[in-house]
Amino acid sequence: MFETKSPEEYLEKGEEYLQQGEYEKAINEYEKAIKADPNYFFENVTIW
Repeated sequence: MFETKSPEEYLEKGEEYLQQGEYEKAINEYEKAIKADPNYFFENVTIW
């Protein structure tokens, strides 16, 4: 059965990939977080 992750889980996984220098994978996880809940993503991400 397919299990959907929460936006928080996608965001955390994206951060892990970002720290590892795996930018394409990080972007993919961030896109999933946005699709799951755009408000959560934009309220919890700091853009430098």
